[in-house]
Amino acid sequence: LLFKKGAGGATPAAAAGAAFTQRVATWHGRSRRWGSSWGSISAVAGGSNVGARVLRGGVEDEWTSVLSSMAMGAFWRRKEGPMAMLQGAIMYGAIIYFISGNGRPESRKSASQMQQQQQQNDPFFDVTMPEKVGQF
Repeated sequence: LLFKKGAGGATPAAAAGAAFTQRVATWHGRSRRWGSSWGSISAVAGGSNVGARVLRGGVEDEWTSVLSSMAMGAFWRRKEGPMAMLQGAIMYGAIIYFISGNGRPESRKSASQMQQQQQQNDPFFDVTMPEKVGQF
């Protein structure tokens, strides 16, 4: 025999293999939990941004970010009840409001002004698309 059996009847190699298998299982479980957490964060962020943009008629500006953040704040506090959802929405919305510069009077613009500025900065805004895909 190459290895002597221990008290439990297993060789040291078998015990090392079992320990390695246990560690891999732990890593896999932890990675799956992290992936699930990051996936839900990404889904909530993306979904709330698209929802806010749809509610605002396709306008993408600072107010869309504020509304999206409010939806995220409400979602993250949903298990704590309606009052907590309201508090979360206000807190997330206020943070993004001040971070985006909306708290400064000189940075306030109407939605139409923001859309005009976006169109001026977009090099593809004036490109006319063919009516049918096959017409190039």
